[in-house]
Amino acid sequence: KASAEEALDEISKVIRNPEVSQIAQILLKALTDPATGTIKALESLIETEFLHAIDAPSLALIVPVLHRGLRDRAATTKRYGALIAGNMCTMIDDPRDFVPYLPILLPDLKVVLLDPIPDVRSISAKAFGSLTRGLGEATFPDLRPWLIETLMSEDGSSVERSGAAQGLTEVLMASGAGLVENVMHEEILPLRSHPKASTREGVLWVLTFLPSSLGQAFTPLIDSSLPALLGGLSDESEQVRDVAMRAGRVMIRSHGKAHVDKILPSLEEGLIDEDYRIRVASLTLLGDLLSLIGGTKVVKGDGDTQEDVRQAERAQAQIALALGSDTRKRVLSSLYMARSDTAAVVRQSAVQ
Repeated sequence: KASAEEALDEISKVIRNPEVSQIAQILLKALTDPATGTIKALESLIETEFLHAIDAPSLALIVPVLHRGLRDRAATTKRYGALIAGNMCTMIDDPRDFVPYLPILLPDLKVVLLDPIPDVRSISAKAFGSLTRGLGEATFPDLRPWLIETLMSEDGSSVERSGAAQGLTEVLMASGAGLVENVMHEEILPLRSHPKASTREGVLWVLTFLPSSLGQAFTPLIDSSLPALLGGLSDESEQVRDVAMRAGRVMIRSHGKAHVDKILPSLEEGLIDEDYRIRVASLTLLGDLLSLIGGTKVVKGDGDTQEDVRQAERAQAQIALALGSDTRKRVLSSLYMARSDTAAVVRQSAVQ
């Protein structure tokens, strides 16, 4: 142990980066006493404003700390480790200097990507995106296949499929819009009718993260994504239906106003679908869309105060302006008809 500590001390003496030199003893403490020193070292790295590029001796000290942090049980430590790992490419002169350390950190980041805690998964996903952007997708030939395999895995949990979908979203975005469309059309969306419920759920998890992350760049994918969403809403698996509803709400929230002409027709068709579950889901999503267009929230209550009445009038005016008179009348007629549906749950949703 004494020899190892002496070797680490020698490494710290050849560090050329002044910012790392200032916290070198904290980093050494994390390496010699990881149980108590890791979190402090990670906090010091995050708080340090780097004005100079990180050199090779600095990486030799920092990477083992990240390795330990990503393997820690504490969520905060894992978050910090993933955050720093993702930013490393922006902190060194030549990102390729970081490549030799990838076999150490990538397995840890993959584990963190499947963590039960949502924001831990989110930061790890962004780290994969940042590394892909900095080093190029060719540096990670096995990453995208692993993400898709995890997305489809029958052995994994819904949480793990969610993490894989979020990681895949970040990696695709970092690789360019052209690759996003190609992968979605060639590899992801064709799986929407897969016999395994876990795989169908994985497709819908991708559609939960991609619309808001891509923004307007998702527009070309709306038409091809809607059939997967509607199919998921009537799936025999409750878990698949739940994720489909979540994905539908994300799409409406992120693209409903700008692309009502693409989304509304599918919801109208859903109102007269033979499957009552699709009718219920279409009513819910249509309510979200109309609330978004009208600038109001759906509130369950008396709703008879003067302010409520004025708000409802403003919302109706906004809806009429956005949809046009004929479309507005058609939609309201469909909602009125749904109040007489043969299924009680559909009637209840229509009234609400």
